[in-house]
Amino acid sequence: MTNLQSPISNLHLMSPEEAQQQSDKAKGCLSCSFMVLGVILPAVGFAYGLKVWQDVEASATLAGVIFAIFWLGALVTALLIQDISWLYSFLPTVGGVVYTVAPDFIPLPLDDITVLAVGIFFSLVLVVKKVAPPYVLLAVLVTGLYAWFGREWITGYVDETILFAIVLIFGFILSRR
Repeated sequence: MTNLQSPISNLHLMSPEEAQQQSDKAKGCLSCSFMVLGVILPAVGFAYGLKVWQDVEASATLAGVIFAIFWLGALVTALLIQDISWLYSFLPTVGGVVYTVAPDFIPLPLDDITVLAVGIFFSLVLVVKKVAPPYVLLAVLVTGLYAWFGREWITGYVDETILFAIVLIFGFILSRR
């Protein structure tokens, strides 16, 4: 009879460093799974929406929501990793490039641009988490999300720069307390 125990069940036998590495590896695999599913399942959702609703706009919205949910799950899971490797930090960008080069399942370039931009932003967040204090990561996240989803109050990059500076200063002050 073979022993089919999971490596995670042996965490109590490992040193704290080994246990952390094992935990980080599991979180990395889960995050990668979310990224892959976030690329595959929107196509399924789009096809389902076309079949059931026969509406391209509703189907595209469903695909976008599925994409956002899975990639947000991937980002949150990746941010829980304690020691991110450089290779893992750049995997979202590589995935975005591969998706862009691969044959399209949606003929317009909007999906390619979106996946590549999200992959690059995801990689930026992971690199900043690896090399900078937490308040810098917060400033990058808030400013990046504002640039995508916020309104343009001032033409150009002025409002994003002001927001970045405010969040950076606020985070720095809070980190010193």
